[in-house]
Amino acid sequence: MQSSLQHDVRAGGPTELEAIGGHLLVLGERHGVPTPTIARVVGDLRRRVRE
Repeated sequence: MQSSLQHDVRAGGPTELEAIGGHLLVLGERHGVPTPTIARVVGDLRRRVRE
């Protein structure tokens, strides 16, 4: 069993990471809402996707 993100990464295709996590970061910044946990998780996933 794997998540859709794992499946996309293994298949070498685009992931939903930026569409979901990246967008939440943009919205938080736009509205002045700190999103430290989301930033940490998205940052960790971005690094893993690049590896």
